[in-house]
Amino acid sequence: MSSRKIKWFPEHIFRKNVEATGKMYEFLERDFSECLEYIALNENHFSVYSFRLANLILRAGPEILRVLDLIFFNRNITPSFMMNPELEKRIVSLQKKKDDRRDTIIDYLDTYKCYTGDFCVRVNALEKYIVPFERKSMTLPNKRKPSDSIQWWELGYNALRHRVIFEFEKAATLKNALFSLAGLWILCNTLNSQSRISGMPGSNLFDIPIGYSGTQLSEVLPY
Repeated sequence: MSSRKIKWFPEHIFRKNVEATGKMYEFLERDFSECLEYIALNENHFSVYSFRLANLILRAGPEILRVLDLIFFNRNITPSFMMNPELEKRIVSLQKKKDDRRDTIIDYLDTYKCYTGDFCVRVNALEKYIVPFERKSMTLPNKRKPSDSIQWWELGYNALRHRVIFEFEKAATLKNALFSLAGLWILCNTLNSQSRISGMPGSNLFDIPIGYSGTQLSEVLPY
């Protein structure tokens, strides 16, 4: 299977991609809202699973990686960025992990130096906050030692991609779909703010991301 190659975006292509992120998020949130016509959004229903929620999670995952690419390229918008030895080393290392299918979302966040762990979003219907990119130690499948991971990514998106036969019921859940959308919402807002390109729609599901440090722990919804 061919790997997802990293490439430089010309400015006009970059702008179109930024504008498209808002539309994609809008479509995904609309689909999630349609699911809520059948599943009430409360913590008691977080373990509810369905094929439609699985589809949403599988669509949100690649979009999260695409937005991370765009955030990185917005900071390094010249095609000469690969001449920077430190950047080149990081990109080559990530690409090798992609080719070997050993890449995790932590690799993207660290390679691109996208520090989103300090941001949270308020889920309006629950009146609680989510910290999507909070890192927690867990032992990944086929690994012997625990490592820092984003739990909803590994137990939701990656489980559906690689272990769907065995883990579908635990992966395709309302909770994983909600956390996936929260993560994408934070990244889209980060990209929109840094690029200063309009196109990010509002959200009925979430408020604007804020700093995690000012949030009371009792208001935070753990994964």
